[in-house]
Amino acid sequence: KAKIMYTEALDCLLENELFNLFFDAFRVKGVVTTMDRYYFGEFAALESLKYMVKGLKKITVSICGEEPIIDPQRFGEIVARNRGLNLKVTTDKNESLQFLGVE
Repeated sequence: KAKIMYTEALDCLLENELFNLFFDAFRVKGVVTTMDRYYFGEFAALESLKYMVKGLKKITVSICGEEPIIDPQRFGEIVARNRGLNLKVTTDKNESLQFLGVE
């Protein structure tokens, strides 16, 4: 579901000529494994690159929520950033919005 939501959000950015993407994960429940974090970080980076080829000039993403959904080690963030995605994962909404340049 997260992959589908991410792709739909990128579609919205492309259609509306936007570049900031904020995901509020505070109500997300369940268990997120290390491999889930790896695969989603990789997916998000590669999917974002596809949308840059489609015409998005820039993509900045922030995901905000609570631990343990948000990994204290930020493994998924590291995976995505190592693949070129400008991503911030945090538990602090203000930090997330500041990263996106929203006041």
